[in-house]
Amino acid sequence: MDFLSFQIAIAVIACSLALIVVLLPFIGLENFELPIAANATLTGYPTWHIDIPGLDANRFNTILLFSS
Repeated sequence: MDFLSFQIAIAVIACSLALIVVLLPFIGLENFELPIAANATLTGYPTWHIDIPGLDANRFNTILLFSS
């Protein structure tokens, strides 16, 4: 086995391991449901907002608007 085929074998093994690592988190997600998405304020795209205690949404949106 020459050096080039050894490199190709290592690359195939590394890519296979990377694919396995990427796909592992998706095992067992059959019953997983996403919460209902709301539209983003500035873009209109669907997004998920978390509730942050003490957050004034109007002030936050104003900061976003004037800092863009």
